[in-house]
Amino acid sequence: MGHAASFTGTLTSFFLLPGDIVCNVLGVEKANNRDLLRMLINSFAWSFIGAVAVIFLV
Repeated sequence: MGHAASFTGTLTSFFLLPGDIVCNVLGVEKANNRDLLRMLINSFAWSFIGAVAVIFLV
C-alpha cells in the first residue's frame, strides 16, 4: 500500500503544480487563502491545456 500512496502523492503534486508555482511566486501563504488561489489557477491552467489538446486532436 505504501507504493500506491507514493504514486498518488506524486500524481497529486503534478496536478497541483501550476497553482503551487503561482502561489510561491506571489508569496501567498495558507493564511492568505492559498487554497482558493491555487484552485483558481489550476482550473485555468488545466482547462487551457485541455482546450489546446482538443484543438490539436480534432
